[in-house]
Amino acid sequence: MSTLEKMVWRYIDNDLNVKHDELGGMAVCPYAKKYRSQIRVTVAKKPLTDILPYACRTWTETDVCWVYAMPWDMVSNVDLTLEFCDQWYDRFRARGATLLLDDPRDKEPIAGVYTGFGLAPLVIIQDTRTLQAARNKLFKTAYYKNWNDEEKRDLVD
Repeated sequence: MSTLEKMVWRYIDNDLNVKHDELGGMAVCPYAKKYRSQIRVTVAKKPLTDILPYACRTWTETDVCWVYAMPWDMVSNVDLTLEFCDQWYDRFRARGATLLLDDPRDKEPIAGVYTGFGLAPLVIIQDTRTLQAARNKLFKTAYYKNWNDEEKRDLVD
């Protein structure tokens, strides 16, 4: 296991499970532990232009979460990376997946809490039904209480 992969697992196992008052006293990702065995972490060895077409082609309805850790030399420009992910977003949605980009150069704290990995860009592909079911459960709690309207809108866009 590479150093970057170990760091991503540490983020999943530790940072995502830290509870925050701003999130209703809940963890950043309250479902990380539940789905941990269904998360696949891969350190990218090819550029995003190869990874996203492959991932979209091979994603199945039984997959829950794939995380591609992107070494810095593979994603030198955050705007191009965002643009490329945006181009693939609808294709992943058609396959039942939600494509997310976590890039430390584009930090967007949620309810005042930085929830990202912070050490390298991550491309995250999640099963849309699983993600939406989790979000719906969280809406019945205080988790989203301190989120502003734009942050909440981003959940459904």
